[in-house]
Amino acid sequence: MKPEHDPIDLERKYLEGLLVSRIGFYLIFAPVYLQFAYQTPVESWMRTFVLGIGTVASVLLGLAIWRTHQFVQNALDRLGPSHPYNTLKEDISWPPWNANKVLLGIPLIITSLFIVLTYSSLPSCLCPP
Repeated sequence: MKPEHDPIDLERKYLEGLLVSRIGFYLIFAPVYLQFAYQTPVESWMRTFVLGIGTVASVLLGLAIWRTHQFVQNALDRLGPSHPYNTLKEDISWPPWNANKVLLGIPLIITSLFIVLTYSSLPSCLCPP
């Protein structure tokens, strides 16, 4: 018989909360940072530098989200077959994919945006008018 407070289940709950907070922070960070990068009157080389720093930060946050997702998935895989998560999961036929995996696309898309914006700002930085 399982203990009343299964350590894996408690860790899963903690990790899911951590994943949600990291994704939430990322969704706030990216637009606020881009707003700062484009609304602050600076020279073009400085904007390119700021966008480059944003790209690096976006990559690092994306890696943290991806790693946390791996921990959550590992904890979910270790839950017993009679756990409510597994019984509820079997009742859902559409969409066929895991919602947590879909959320991993957010950092990928936003990091791609940062890369494109940084790259597109290079000509104005290298060849000022």
